[in-house]
Amino acid sequence: MNFIKYFSDLAYCTTMVQYLQSIKSLLEIEKQNLYKNERKSIKKECKTVRSIKKECFKIMYKIYEEFKPCPQPYEATENYRNMILKVIRN
Repeated sequence: MNFIKYFSDLAYCTTMVQYLQSIKSLLEIEKQNLYKNERKSIKKECKTVRSIKKECFKIMYKIYEEFKPCPQPYEATENYRNMILKVIRN
């Protein structure tokens, strides 16, 4: 298994989730500032962001499942950034 690819995929998914959470927060703020008739389009955008975020989590879980049989206890480590750096440096 290619560890660099695994962690770059994981980092990409994690970054994407954070990015989507930021977009969702901005959309929520904007939604509060709009008139009622304009809120429907913002709700649709929020739903789209949630569905993309859900897909990212699915991808992350698939990557995790593939990596799970590895003898090192990475799944017990919560700091993914350090895990990524460790694998890249080795």
